Amino acid sequence: MIENRLKLYNLFDEVLEFDYRNNKEFLNETYNFVKRKIQDNKFKRNRKADKLIFSLDVEIQHYKSKFISYNYLNNKIDIVFPEYFIKKGYYYFALLHEVAHWTGNFCQTGRCMWFLEAILQDKIDQAQYVDYSIKEEATANIIAYLLCQHFGVNIELEMLMAQLIIESNWGKMTEDNQIKFLKSVTKDVLKAINFLTIELK
Repeated sequence: MIENRLKLYNLFDEVLEFDYRNNKEFLNETYNFVKRKIQDNKFKRNRKADKLIFSLDVEIQHYKSKFISYNYLNNKIDIVFPEYFIKKGYYYFALLHEVAHWTGNFCQTGRCMWFLEAILQDKIDQAQYVDYSIKEEATANIIAYLLCQHFGVNIELEMLMAQLIIESNWGKMTEDNQIKFLKSVTKDVLKAINFLTIELK
């Protein structure tokens, strides 16, 4: 079981490297933290959010500038120090977004098992990968927003909607596809929230 899991993680990591870390346009946007200075946002930690986040079985590493991501291979979240975010709420939104990705790990909620197995068996094409990524990003954004509301972290609804519209190609979907997409995402959101609710106790 452990050997198979490592194979899946290795393959997933290779996919991420191919699709993200070697994409110069994406990296230029993501690494804008390199030029960012420490912000005067009087950052204060949210104890309730921290209690959940730092109790989970995932390593969290902070950097001055770094690709913000959850790495399935190392079971680690890389994130920029909170002082570098324009608003402190954005730090928690980004961190909880990555926590949401962590819940997709097949040994947690099982949400990503089919995807990881499809990669292992070389049975996933580019269109399927894009569809999966769009759905997973929408799921992570919604979970992050709901958790921020739960913990009293100030995140604008407009920010969530902008993220969803940009990352899901919402405007290009037919109305029927929009409904199917929302139903599918809702199932994944509920799985993750139920899992984290147990952790909160």
